[in-house]
Amino acid sequence: MNGDSKRADEWLQNAIDVLDGLVVDFPDVSRYKYDLADTLRLADPTSESSPTQYRRRIERAVAICEEITAAYPNVPHYQALLADSLSERAAIRRGAGQLKAAEQDYERAVECQESLLAQFGSVATFRLAHVQSLHGLAVLKRQNGQADQSRKLLDTAIRHLDQWVATAGYNRKYQLLYSPLYSSLSETLVDLGEEELARKASVKAERAKPTPSTNGSRRPSPFGGRRPGPAGRDFRSPPSR
Repeated sequence: MNGDSKRADEWLQNAIDVLDGLVVDFPDVSRYKYDLADTLRLADPTSESSPTQYRRRIERAVAICEEITAAYPNVPHYQALLADSLSERAAIRRGAGQLKAAEQDYERAVECQESLLAQFGSVATFRLAHVQSLHGLAVLKRQNGQADQSRKLLDTAIRHLDQWVATAGYNRKYQLLYSPLYSSLSETLVDLGEEELARKASVKAERAKPTPSTNGSRRPSPFGGRRPGPAGRDFRSPPSR
């Protein structure tokens, strides 16, 4: 671990310690628990001194989110954080070869995100997180030899992203999602023997790769979409409870 990474990890641990103290002193304030879980997720797996410590932090984040969502099931940001934490744990489990457990986490995350979108479909962060979870589940399905299911999930993720771009307008964040989605779709289509479709998906993946912007200008999306319209409602700060 280099000096910068060590300092960052020390800062993170100090923040966790402070929030742990607040949770102990004010156990009925769910906002502190939310902040603790959100801070635990800031751990960087590439700079952690111990991969085990990283896994433990994500496990704690999931457990805390499960606690506060059970107590306050109608707070959307609590549900969103649970879904995000589940997706991160799924990625850890997939990397460790725990494919069944990873699949269950991804499916729980997707189910939670779809419930949120049914109520708050205009919230960009919810939509983008949903697309990312669908992508993670699709990669896992392909890894399990379920290419047909992987293709359906990727098609769904791309369709949802297209719909959001058409509604909200082009945004660089969306471009960053298109390239890996089409890259995964290309790999899945190769597994299915769809060589020509795989080639077309690969071309779209290349076209969607981010390019340096000049003076803040935006490059039009290769997949269409209008310029940004009015921003949708967002839930950046959950209520104190």
